[in-house]
Amino acid sequence: MNWKQKFVLATMVAAMLGLLVVTAWPQGTIPQSTYQQANNLGNPVAVVLGNIPGTTDPCLNSTLKSSVVINISSATTTQLVAAVTGKAVYVCGFLFTISQVVTTANTLGFEYGTGTNCGTGTIALTGLLGGGGIIAAPPITVQAPSDGTDFSAPTSNALCAVTAIGATGSFQGYLSYVQQ
Repeated sequence: MNWKQKFVLATMVAAMLGLLVVTAWPQGTIPQSTYQQANNLGNPVAVVLGNIPGTTDPCLNSTLKSSVVINISSATTTQLVAAVTGKAVYVCGFLFTISQVVTTANTLGFEYGTGTNCGTGTIALTGLLGGGGIIAAPPITVQAPSDGTDFSAPTSNALCAVTAIGATGSFQGYLSYVQQ
């Protein structure tokens, strides 16, 4: 039985009990035809469409959030969030600084994969951040707002940062995430 059939069945049972069915669905996930099918059976159905904080985007629920420190000073791949079987990683926001050097730009990108430091099945989640800083100057600040999910790693994958460093370099900051 698929979710549409379960929805119709649940509203039929509720109608037999004389209950009003109120459901909350993310915008666009329940087709109008499914709502009409349930309602045409004589069931009093009220459907609320829209993002319900904490139900459609895990990053909107502050009680689920965790954070990890970004503290990298070499050209490497660093695991930020370990893989957990059956759980995805939702990045809710980040802020970090990238030191600048005269030789080659210091860059950081996010990726996911399995194995040690995302060594297997690696897929980029972002482009390289910080690619313009090739001068002796104060660090570049890179920030993604924490008003919802920015990007995510699929279930059973770790989240990693890949860095490239010129002569010297440093990446300092944090990343906020939900793993579920």
